[in-house]
Amino acid sequence: GAMDDADLVFISSSWQPERHVSTALRAHLRAAAKRQAILGGLDTGGFILAQVGLLEGYTATVHYEHIASFQELFPKTGVSEALWVIDRRRVTCCGGAAALDLALHLIQQSHGSALANAAARYVFAPPLRNHGALQSRPGVSATWPKRAGRGGFLRRHRAKSARCNSCGSNPKRPPV
Repeated sequence: GAMDDADLVFISSSWQPERHVSTALRAHLRAAAKRQAILGGLDTGGFILAQVGLLEGYTATVHYEHIASFQELFPKTGVSEALWVIDRRRVTCCGGAAALDLALHLIQQSHGSALANAAARYVFAPPLRNHGALQSRPGVSATWPKRAGRGGFLRRHRAKSARCNSCGSNPKRPPV
């Protein structure tokens, strides 16, 4: 298959990454590591790499909401709150927009700043963030406000959408 000879393999997952680890995936990832491919995990993809045993002795990152769980489950892996971590032939990223930052950084490393900047302009990305940038800026909370509760914004948004739908307007299409 395509993963059998790839020299760069990224795993991306979201909720419940352990559910995605199959015998076949384990074999493919271990074979890729054996042939010295660069292995990467986006968002909770780092959990999969760690579950397969491919992050022991490395430093990694995952989305900030999952860092404590990751540390508890994989104590032989160092954890960073950076947007992305490149540790030898392992690359991990906290996910979201940081995945674009990581991609641009990898382009810059392998093909230079001119191509990385052209790629950033092409996708309307802001200037490149530096390697080692943290997931949250000082003074900005990395947790949900207590009064809003988890999902509070989404619940309020869905309620407003339902009200819009009940009056016959389409929230997906702006009024003409």
